[in-house]
Amino acid sequence: MLFILIFVPTLVIYIARYKHTFLFFTTKTPAIPHAVKKAPAKPVKLSTLISPIYIQLKNRQQTCINYPFCIKEKVITKETPPPTKTLGPQDAEYFITLNQGRPGTKMFSIKTYVLFDVLTIAQISHELKVTAPEPKVIQSAIKVNNKLVPYQRSLKVKVTAYSAEEIAKDSSAGNPTVTALGYKLKRGVIAAHPRVIPFYTCLYVPGYGFGKVLDTGGNIRNKRIDIAVDNTIQALRWGVKTLRVYVVDCKYVNISFEKAQ
Repeated sequence: MLFILIFVPTLVIYIARYKHTFLFFTTKTPAIPHAVKKAPAKPVKLSTLISPIYIQLKNRQQTCINYPFCIKEKVITKETPPPTKTLGPQDAEYFITLNQGRPGTKMFSIKTYVLFDVLTIAQISHELKVTAPEPKVIQSAIKVNNKLVPYQRSLKVKVTAYSAEEIAKDSSAGNPTVTALGYKLKRGVIAAHPRVIPFYTCLYVPGYGFGKVLDTGGNIRNKRIDIAVDNTIQALRWGVKTLRVYVVDCKYVNISFEKAQ
């Protein structure tokens, strides 16, 4: 079959070009002056026409599988960017990156079917391997002393202040220097309703700083917190404020709290 595909077109071209060399295609050459009469063309051997084509096809055959149908395969790898996962409120003013993430990869092969290594017939692709991307994790943050501190959530509360001096004036109150959880009362202790803000939750209160929920009281209801200060004068100066407080990781609270004896 290969011989026919090569021989027949070559024979047709040879006959069309050099038909005067064949007996059954012999034609009379019109008489022209001797000065301009061209010398008769020399017949071209058929082997000189077939050999270049054969050599070319033979060389291409070495790159083919299942010749004359060449199958060329190419493996391609593409990257997919990592998605972004946000922890905490998405409307925060600042964000801090916790994990840079990792792009995913898709590897697939493309098989190209070519006739005689020249004419493309079809292309077929199929997936080889897929690696899922690792998301980039960012968290809402607040700026404290020119540093970004990530926070989990925020809530708007009414903030008041109290001190051991103020508690001592109330005869019905217990030990003014000990919190409801048995810790010594000091600056950094925050009183809150445990159903609104659970005990041992660390907070950042603008204008006050970091603190930890270690106390509660009968007057602490709903969205209200009480921050411990050093004396009654500081408590009066603070007054009553409505602020947005932030739930943060306790590692940012550099205050030691001691249990009372």
